[in-house]
Amino acid sequence: MIAQLLDSDITSKCNFSVKHIIFHTIISLKLSFILPQNIMCSLIKHAILLSESSIENAIANNVFLQWKASIVNNSNVSNTLLMECSEIGPNSVVAHTILGPDSHVSCGEVHCSIIGPNTN
Repeated sequence: MIAQLLDSDITSKCNFSVKHIIFHTIISLKLSFILPQNIMCSLIKHAILLSESSIENAIANNVFLQWKASIVNNSNVSNTLLMECSEIGPNSVVAHTILGPDSHVSCGEVHCSIIGPNTN
């Protein structure tokens, strides 16, 4: 089933799971590699999520989330690397950015930036 996730699209599915991955109300999921975590009510395209990372109620395109990283609450993220324990949201727009370990972006916009560790 994981191979099917990588090769096909999931559109408008509700509450199903694949080997410790729990999906709730997915709008769209395309070409993504996902380890165990939750994805809720999101539009995702070309994403890699490592363990304990999450995308909830957000739009993500070409993103890489390391351990315990998250994108939440009405955020729009594209072409971005989130290092461990970093977070984007709520209500944020982030594009072409590297977010260092334990960094946070909320209620704003970040474009073409490198944000270092432990910055808020």
